[in-house]
Amino acid sequence: MPAWLLTLDRHVPVRYLMLASCALALAAGLWSDWPLSGQGPSGWTVMGAVLLLIGLHDLAQSRQAVWRHYPVIGHLRFLLAWVRPARGGDIIDSEPDAPPFSRVDLRAEGVSDMRPVGNPQDEKAGGHEWLSHALAPTTVAGHDFRVLIGSAASCRQPYSASVLNVSALRFGPSSAATIEAINGGARQGRFAHETGEGPISEHHRRHGGDLIWAIGSGDVGCHEGNGGFDPQRCAEQAADPQVRMIELQLAHSTFSTPLALMLFVERLRRLSGGKPVGIKLCIGPAWEWFALVKAMQVSRVAPDFIVVDGSEGVTGATPQQRADPTGLPLLEGLQLVHDTLVGVGLRERVRIGCAGEFVNAFDIARAMALGADWCNATPDGRRLHARVVPDTIEQVAACHRHMLEALHELVQAAGLHHPGEFTRSHIVRRRPDGSTAILAECLPPLRSGVLLAAERGEVPWPSPIHARDWPRAQVGSFSPLPMDAVPDDSFGAKHAVAGIAQSRDDVAMVVELPVDRSGVDRHVRVVGMEA
Repeated sequence: MPAWLLTLDRHVPVRYLMLASCALALAAGLWSDWPLSGQGPSGWTVMGAVLLLIGLHDLAQSRQAVWRHYPVIGHLRFLLAWVRPARGGDIIDSEPDAPPFSRVDLRAEGVSDMRPVGNPQDEKAGGHEWLSHALAPTTVAGHDFRVLIGSAASCRQPYSASVLNVSALRFGPSSAATIEAINGGARQGRFAHETGEGPISEHHRRHGGDLIWAIGSGDVGCHEGNGGFDPQRCAEQAADPQVRMIELQLAHSTFSTPLALMLFVERLRRLSGGKPVGIKLCIGPAWEWFALVKAMQVSRVAPDFIVVDGSEGVTGATPQQRADPTGLPLLEGLQLVHDTLVGVGLRERVRIGCAGEFVNAFDIARAMALGADWCNATPDGRRLHARVVPDTIEQVAACHRHMLEALHELVQAAGLHHPGEFTRSHIVRRRPDGSTAILAECLPPLRSGVLLAAERGEVPWPSPIHARDWPRAQVGSFSPLPMDAVPDDSFGAKHAVAGIAQSRDDVAMVVELPVDRSGVDRHVRVVGMEA
């Protein structure tokens, strides 16, 4: 936008220029046409009066936020949405050119998003995917699919979550009205609202929707005056009945090793009174993720859930040049997390969520086929800013409902009873050479326990990434072992690991972890108490 227009917008909002133009047109028309000339009002005068009345009505009403914030010109949005199914390619862009957020908007407003002209995607293009339906569909009562999170012995308050929740923006990039609208929609739609990195504000609490409290790298909301972690403040925040789960976002200063992270997860679980505690991460180097899995084996402590974010998902405050090339994309990261947990026999203990842009029911079905138990849809903050809260609460709840209704139809079409039953055999992908294959052939799933068998030398490594990075991962550090330090007949653990951890009673202790040649620690021995 030109500098002069930005300057004008600071003094007189540009979105009101059309309303002001209508008022000036009416005034000019009344002056020149009537009653001085003795004739009736001209067409321009009538048009100015009509548009001015429409604009004033737009400002006064609260049903449509677009009209209220963009009087008169806001009606063009609905006109273009009405015209687009027939002539959209001639006016704006074709549907496959961009994420179909217009369809999400239509679902939020309760308008049918059905197309009268079939599938606009190129079904012969390499990478195109579709659902393999059953000849005998099922009949499933209701679309409110749930998943129970929290299987650890110390998790006394498991949470029955919707399979579609909201992964919210941080309070900084979003507005108070946005937070209130999302949480109100969560309350009405019976799904969970992740707080994003930052404190639980009054806007998160106003409507009483279920919260997933995200604790970020700064311990915001549970830190001491000097910036350290404050267990008392954490316990106070977690005790709120509105907080249903706690999500620890990595890149944290409270722990420095994978083992310390697992013990911190158990500490949070006990401080919260037994609520589910999990971690959220975007997969970077595979050895870091493998180190976390080894720490689960060693400590016998596992998070109740893991939320996988992708390189596509950012906070809204991340510099674009850093966000675009960083991290593993969501589907690849989700596959690696699921397969690794299956490979070590931990998948039944740990639920997996994934956060991303889920704009239709097939996106959810594909993610669940790759291993997700639920999905967190990341809202587009640009479309939620400056909304009228009651109006947007209804739209958020309606969008969630319509997405689950569409997922319900896919579940029945595939002959299933719950979206958790989707597997890689239900998704078909077209290869670049034009042939087709089910995802189970393109991305073969791992057998339970196969990684444990591979590290014992009983079977080959299931993939090159496991063969390369699993032996280098270590529970005592996020850094990998050097390649020349990995013996050919071992997966890399050679020495006992000692470090500072937290006991179940929130007392700092020194622990020693004896490691055998198989790399699986058989017990944790307390060798001293820190002064």
